[in-house]
Amino acid sequence: MIPIPVPDTAKRALTRDEVLSAIEGRRWPEDGNAWTAAVNQGNAAAREAVIAAFDAPAPESDRHPATTQLLRWFAYDHLPAGLARQTSASVFDLAHLTAESLPDGPELTAGLRKLLEAKDCLVRAAIEASR
Repeated sequence: MIPIPVPDTAKRALTRDEVLSAIEGRRWPEDGNAWTAAVNQGNAAAREAVIAAFDAPAPESDRHPATTQLLRWFAYDHLPAGLARQTSASVFDLAHLTAESLPDGPELTAGLRKLLEAKDCLVRAAIEASR
């Protein structure tokens, strides 16, 4: 597979086109992201989950769009059964409980974003532990 150039993903979110470009069978350079590893390993379920996350309309909600958009990234049903899925499910529960308990605002958004980053790290650790 041919590597494609990657923008500095730590400074901005990937666009839908950038994600789909990676999913079209080209290898995405390693950036420490859990779905990147799945795409590189040819995990079709992970690719479909990424596409679905970008294509899914945001659910009707009285919540701030930032809250609903962040919460959808805590989904874990694309992960295989095992430690990684259990870890991700625990963080999913925490994210949703937190969002249900606190009002929308910049601190909730920042907290959910940091929790999402932590979830990615924890899932990678669980994947490594399962090898």
